Amino acid sequence: MEMAWLWLVVGLAFFLAWNLGANDVANAMGTSVGSKVLTLRQAILLAGVLELAGAILFGQQVTVTLTGKVTHLQVFNEYPHLFVLSIVAELLATCLWIFCATARGWPVASSHAAVGAIAGANAIAFGFNALDGSTLGTITLAWLLTPLVSGLVSASFFAILQYGILDRSEPSERWIHWTPWLSVAVVGLVGGLVLPTAINPLANFLKLHWNWNLPRQDYVLGLGFLGVLALTAWVSQAVNKRTGDRWLFQSGDAPSTRTEVEQQLGKFQIVSACCMAFAHGSNDVGHAVAPLASFAVFWQTQTIPSSVVSVPLWIWDWGHWHCGGIGHLGKESHFDGGGRPDSVKA
Repeated sequence: MEMAWLWLVVGLAFFLAWNLGANDVANAMGTSVGSKVLTLRQAILLAGVLELAGAILFGQQVTVTLTGKVTHLQVFNEYPHLFVLSIVAELLATCLWIFCATARGWPVASSHAAVGAIAGANAIAFGFNALDGSTLGTITLAWLLTPLVSGLVSASFFAILQYGILDRSEPSERWIHWTPWLSVAVVGLVGGLVLPTAINPLANFLKLHWNWNLPRQDYVLGLGFLGVLALTAWVSQAVNKRTGDRWLFQSGDAPSTRTEVEQQLGKFQIVSACCMAFAHGSNDVGHAVAPLASFAVFWQTQTIPSSVVSVPLWIWDWGHWHCGGIGHLGKESHFDGGGRPDSVKA
């Protein structure tokens, strides 16, 4: 009977990860594939690597919140069988809702489904006193602010591109001058969030093997500088020569137009898609990983886990299976060339 529970939890976690790929992961790569900047195979490969990296480097905190901060786990100490039932209920509810929403083309957020399932199962089992109101309030506030903040950032960035480059009489000339600054903005924003944490393994390796004992911020600044140079060189490589006062691109001998500049912006689209995939791995993969990690601790120790659950690498890799959902359930509804914006999932 215990093995049946084990396989049930593992199967539901796998199914949830698969559905996350169909509904959420394609948000990162859907526009790039739909606009033909990336092929579906390239998108799946990039998403798989970056989602796993994001989950391993930054996913622990989200997992801790889902496993031990939404509810007070100590209420399960006298009723361990209810702990297993609650995990099954949470996984089943989240799976069914995301699967149905994906099949019907409804825009949903997996974080709403996961947190709601956890809160609902535990409220029925022990009442609303078992829930952590402070944590739920913070999560709800984040849900409310997310569309406002993302909309403001997106509108600001688009306005800069629209009025600073595309609407000018010579967009190619503006593009050449703006490329380094766009690279600084992208690398600075992403690197400022990622590098301070991701740099630790590299700094420890260099200190151990080459006796480099530099401050952590030096590594961050150095890699950021190299990232700006690399991104600028990659985006600018299509520039071929200059005739008179106009730049020409390698695509032909005619003076570059707004359309050609928009094509070059596709490279920044790839970078932003990769950043979104990394961020998704940092956050949403935990929705499938957290219940499985909690059950793994309970299975091994026969005790209710504490609020801090250490997630083994094999469980993170199990959550990595969600990328298969991109090429299966998410293919038709997300990568349709941009013709049906209503089919893109949130």
